[in-house]
Parts: sequence; structure tokens; C-alpha cells
Amino acid sequence: MTRPAITPFLFAMLVLAGVAAFGGLTACGDDDDDNEASTAADDDDDTSDDDTSDDDTDDDDTAGDDDDTGDDDTVDDDDTADDDTGDDDTIDEYFDPKEWGPYPVGNRRYVFIDEDRPDDRPSDGPRTLLTDVWYPATDESTDLPRTRVGDFLTPWENKVSLLFGLAGAPDDELANFDNLTHSAFEAPIRADAGPFPIVFVSHGNMSLRFAHWTLCEYLASHGYVVVSVDHIGNAIFVTLPDRLVLFNFLHYPVALINRKADMRFLVDTFTALNDDDPDGVFTGMIDTDAVGALGHSFGGRTLIDWVPEDERVVAAVDMAAMADPAEVAKTDASWMLMAAGEDNTIGEWHPVSATAENPAKVVAMEILDAGHYTFSEACYLMPTLFGDGDGCGTGHRHDGGAEFEYLDPAVGFDIMNSYVTAFFGYHLKNQDEMLPDLTTNRYPEEMLFEVTSVED
Repeated sequence: MTRPAITPFLFAMLVLAGVAAFGGLTACGDDDDDNEASTAADDDDDTSDDDTSDDDTDDDDTAGDDDDTGDDDTVDDDDTADDDTGDDDTIDEYFDPKEWGPYPVGNRRYVFIDEDRPDDRPSDGPRTLLTDVWYPATDESTDLPRTRVGDFLTPWENKVSLLFGLAGAPDDELANFDNLTHSAFEAPIRADAGPFPIVFVSHGNMSLRFAHWTLCEYLASHGYVVVSVDHIGNAIFVTLPDRLVLFNFLHYPVALINRKADMRFLVDTFTALNDDDPDGVFTGMIDTDAVGALGHSFGGRTLIDWVPEDERVVAAVDMAAMADPAEVAKTDASWMLMAAGEDNTIGEWHPVSATAENPAKVVAMEILDAGHYTFSEACYLMPTLFGDGDGCGTGHRHDGGAEFEYLDPAVGFDIMNSYVTAFFGYHLKNQDEMLPDLTTNRYPEEMLFEVTSVED
């Protein structure tokens, strides 16, 4: 019988037990003697880019051959368009959403401060938002070292790995932190191709800002700036330069309010950076009239409550969050609703039949043999703790309890990456060429599909 994935509550208890057993986990980052590569916080209070520099990581120490890394199972490096672009600065506006896009990808990390709101613990000062950004980079960026998964945890990678180990993650899964992503830290932005549409990502309950890094990189390779934040207090942990902040059960009742405010703040912040980025990276690089949003689980619920209040958002993707088509129809935004047919976290949700009954600007799909974690990196990164029995490995049918194999994660990524890219291409880039890929069920064996309307 398949052992179910560890529950968020149990994992949190193990984390707290780890804190008690290994004091100093919530102390300053420079107390993390196990991570000699980490640096102190940047003097600029608004950013901490230097804390994630891949110069801090010796690539020779990563998971060796790329063929052995989990990222090669999600997006094959051979599918990238680097060799096709060469030194040609001109790339056709439309690119097949079923393939990796024409741009190399860069990533940057910021620590944004919302002075108007208290942090999860008021004693910590104003609300602090650790944020990763992926974006199209120059062709020369392909020569830069790629970011390790573990780099997203800087400067707390070793302590976090220890906690995951205490929670039951096997060594081979802990080694996945050495896998390489498809992006390079602080790679130069592809200035000649901007401005780019921007997509804001909201993670699930007790999840992390990099839980969807492959999808974020995939979108960036197609010409998007993608922004993903740790909702401090609701994220399982936040690896700030000076402290490790854990999930806070006491603040759960106000988590949705905080999350919505986080998303509004980030749209405001990147609008300001587009006007005048002190670092000169995003000035003039963002199409502020082409704003998208993407959320998984509680992140999807965040979008359902936030998007109707923020007219700047043109299009939104809701993954595994039980959105009611009649509810989202009340907004001016266009929606894509993605459900897992065998979701053991939120249970039964059938947006395809509901959409057919409540016509709106909605593309709805139900991936039949998918689970809640099919929409994340869980099956590649750490299925023992996140996803086993709910998207990874084997599960039991809701109807009748028969054992079955969950959808191959590679197929799940193909579906998610291609349809989300087509959806945003049509609504944020006004690419009519995306319609066939957006409105056709290319996976009739794997999913149900309904399109009521995609017209603006």
C-alpha cells in the first residue's frame, strides 16, 4: 500500500522539533556556520541579490552530469532555442508554446519591504517579502553557471536540508538540491526585446516561492518577467538573509488578507521599477498593461479574491484551487482553471462541467490522473514528503479506491507549460496564433477540456 505524503501539519511539527533540537535556526544568517558559502545581507536594505550569487556555489560540486538532474526530466536542455538564436537580436514574436522558448533565462532575488504593513511577527519590523524573478536574458547568458535548486535556500540550505532529513526525506532526494535549473543568477536582461509582459505567482499553503520554478523559467524563455514571492508566515519557511522564518499557525486566519496585500504590493513595486529601477535592470522592461497572475492551491484562492479587486490583472491561471466559474466570471480578467482529477488535498473539483454550465471567459481542464502536487516540482524534488500519494507515484481512486499510477510528471509539465504559455500569449501578448494551442485538447487520453470563450 502506498504511504501517503507527509501532511503539512506533521511536517511543521517536525520543523518545530528541529528548531528545539538545533537552536539558532531562527537566529541571524551569519550564525549558519554550516553554510560557509553564504554572505551577509547586502547593504541595500531593499535587495539581497548578492546573497544568492551563483559565484557562491562551485558548479563542480553540483549534481555532476546534467543528464542525472531532475530538471532534465522536466525541460530538456536540448529543447532550448539557444543554438537557434545565435547572435541574432531579432526573434519572432510568436514561438511555439509546446517548445522551450527562444530566450535564455536569468533570475534575480530581492528582499522587498512593505513599510505600511507589519511583518508576520511585529517585532521583526515591517512586512518583508523574499522574491525571485525570472526574465529573458541575453544569448551570452548561456555561458554563465546555472542556478542550483539549493541556491534558492541561501544562506540556510544546510539547515533546511537537515530539517527535511529529520522529516524523513531520503538522501537521494536531498541530493536533488544539487540539481541545476535552466536559469543563471543575475544574467543580463534581454533589453533589445523588451518590454515584456509580467506574471505574478502565488504559492500554495505551506509552500515556497520556487515550487514552480520550471514553469517560471519556461514562461521567461517565451518573453515574460515572472515574479514569485514567499508569503511570509504562510510559506513553510522563508530563507531571509538574516533569519529563517517558519510557518506561523497563529497567523493562518489572516493569511488570505496578507497574501492579497502581498500581490498588490508587488504589482506596485514592479510598476515603480519599470519607471526607475535603481539597479537599471527593469527600467522600461515591463509592459505594465500586460499583467498576468498564476496561483496554485491557496495561491489560486488568493487570485480568486485578489484579481477582482485589481483591474490591472488581465489574465489569471488557477491551479487546483476550486475556483467557481460563475465566481470568476464576475471579473474582467480572463481565466484558465486547471484541476487534478485525483486531488487528495482539495478533493473533488470539476471545473470543466461547471464551466460548461456557467459560460465565461474561461479555459477549463481536468487532468484525469493528476494529483494536487502534479502542478509543482514535488515529484522531481522531494516526493517522499510532498506529493507521494497525491500526484507522485501510486494512489487510490476517489471512486472505488482502486490503485493506479499517477500521471508521468513529464507529461504533466508538458500540459501545464504549453497551455499556460498559450493562454498568456493570447491574452497578454495579443497573439492570435496561440488560439489553436489554447483551444484544442491535445491530450484527450489524459484530460477533460472545455473552452466557453477566450474572446476579450
